[in-house]
Amino acid sequence: MERMDINRLRINFITCSCHLTGGNRVVMECINGLAKLGHKVSLITLGSPKDLSWIDLNADVYFVKKTFLQKIVSFLYRKVFGYDAFPEEETKKILKILPESDINVATISYLGYVSSRAMIGMPFHYFMHYEPYVRDEGYKKRIIEEAYYLPTKKIVNSTWVKNTIKKETDQDVEGIVLPAIDHNVFYPRKEKKPCDKSKKIKIVSLVKHKEWKGVPDALRAIDMVRKRGYDIEFLGFGPQFTKDMLPDDVKDIDFTCVGFKANEELAEFYSDADIVVSTSFFESFPLPQLEAMTCGTPVVTTKYGTEDYAVDGENSFVVEPKKPELVADAIVKLIESKDIYIKFSENGIKTAKKFTWDQAADQMEKIFLNAVSKKK
Repeated sequence: MERMDINRLRINFITCSCHLTGGNRVVMECINGLAKLGHKVSLITLGSPKDLSWIDLNADVYFVKKTFLQKIVSFLYRKVFGYDAFPEEETKKILKILPESDINVATISYLGYVSSRAMIGMPFHYFMHYEPYVRDEGYKKRIIEEAYYLPTKKIVNSTWVKNTIKKETDQDVEGIVLPAIDHNVFYPRKEKKPCDKSKKIKIVSLVKHKEWKGVPDALRAIDMVRKRGYDIEFLGFGPQFTKDMLPDDVKDIDFTCVGFKANEELAEFYSDADIVVSTSFFESFPLPQLEAMTCGTPVVTTKYGTEDYAVDGENSFVVEPKKPELVADAIVKLIESKDIYIKFSENGIKTAKKFTWDQAADQMEKIFLNAVSKKK
C-alpha cells in the first residue's frame, strides 16, 4: 500500500445529503479549506448532483445512487419488517466505491459505520450534534446511539457536544473544530441604530418544525412583549414552515413566514432586523446567531450550544430555554437601553470576526496530522 504522506493527506468526507443546510455548509467549507492547504479531498454522498449547486467544491465527488430495483426492495423491506435496512444497505454501497484514503470522516451517526468498517484510511467522525437528543424512540435511534461507541476518532463542532458526549457515553474526543462565517457575505450592511420604541420593531428568528427548536416559545415571548405596549413585527425564516403545526395556544399570535433565505439575501435580512431571537432547547454551535452578530444585529438566545461565542451581557442576552418570559424581558431591555443595544452590536461584530473557515480547516488539519503522527 502507498505510504501515507502527512504533508498531503487523502481525505474522504462521507455525507447523507449535499443540499444547503447548516451542517452541510460546515462540511463543504472544511473540504475547501483542507484542499486549500494542499490535501486531496473527496466527497462521497447519498445526495444528488443538483443539490450541490450552491457551492464550488474543490473535491472529487462520488454520488451513491439506488437503482429502481433497490428502491423497490427497500420499500418491501419496510412493509414486511417495519423499518428500512438503512444504514446497512447504504454502508455496503459506499464501501464499494470509497476512494483510497488516509482519513475517512463520517458526518452523521448513520455513516459512522462506513468510517469504522472501511479497510483503508483512519476512521474519524465529525459530530455536529448529540443526535440521540433529537430522535424519537425506536430502531433508528438505537443505531444512532450505538454509533457513539464505534472505534472512530471523534471530532466535535462545539464545547456543548464535547461535554454531552462525555456525559452520556463517557467517550473522549480528539478535538473541537468550530464552524465559522463567510465574512465576504455576512458583514454590517449599514450603521446599526438602537430601537425607536415609538416605531415598529422588527424581530426575526429561524423557524423549523422540530420541537427542540422552541418556536412556540419565541411566539409566546413576542406576545408578552406586545402586551407590554411595543409594536413588534415578527418574521420567521426557514424552509417549509406552516402555522398549522403550531400548538393551539400560539396559532393566533401574529407573525409572517418569509421562507428559505441564504447567503446575500439572508445577510440583508439580518441587517434589516432590529433583533434576532433564538429559543432552541439546545443546539450545537448554531450559525444564525453568529451570522446575525456579524451583521451587527443584537441577539437574544438560549444557552446550551452557544457557549463558544455567546456571552451573556457582553455580546448578547443568553437565557435559560423553555422560559419565554426571560426572552421577553431580554427583548424589552434591548428596546429600552440604547447603551446595551450598541454594546451588543459592536461586541457581536468583534466576536464574529474570530470565526473563519481558514481557522476551522487549520484546526481540522492539526487534528488529522496529530493522529497520523501518532500512528507512524
